[in-house]
Amino acid sequence: MSSRPEVTDELWRRAKGQPVTIDLSRFNGPGTLRGSGILRPHTGLLPLETWTYRNISRVAVLAAPGRELLEILTDIQLSLPHLREVRFGGMDIPLDFNPKWDLPGLRCAHLYMTILPHVWAATLREFHVVVDTARVPLEALHAFIRACPLLELLDVSVTGGPPQDRADPEAGSKARAKPIALDHLRSARVVVGSDLML
Repeated sequence: MSSRPEVTDELWRRAKGQPVTIDLSRFNGPGTLRGSGILRPHTGLLPLETWTYRNISRVAVLAAPGRELLEILTDIQLSLPHLREVRFGGMDIPLDFNPKWDLPGLRCAHLYMTILPHVWAATLREFHVVVDTARVPLEALHAFIRACPLLELLDVSVTGGPPQDRADPEAGSKARAKPIALDHLRSARVVVGSDLML
């Protein structure tokens, strides 16, 4: 969507109340000062983020929301029945991100250097994730995947070394020792930077 209010309002009018895709990656994704696209001009909500905040209940796909928008939305109890896909990542997503959102229709998550709250995993059919063990511990990734009972497609890329500097050096091997059962899985791609991570 455009960041110009008149364009955004016209597109919303033409959508006639149907769920929409909000992609803020040009402001918040990889490649900006904090994350892909043009440099974010200021802190605070951008006009398109303000529009997203006002219309969040009609969003079907939410891509690259910025930290400011997420901080506002995190503490609000939201029911988002139309939200079927999220694309979150980078430094904009706090490691303790745990919003009070009900997402009964969430089917797909694309994550970069972050993990979602486990309650969001219950309905996921597709999970795409790129993580570095320096930011996301393997045990957190394993726990999240275990929480995805309906997963059909798994795409994982892990970089970094084994978690040697953690408080519990055995945590990674304990997490790996517990099997992950994915009864509905049809396709998986797992790329790791070291055999020690498997």
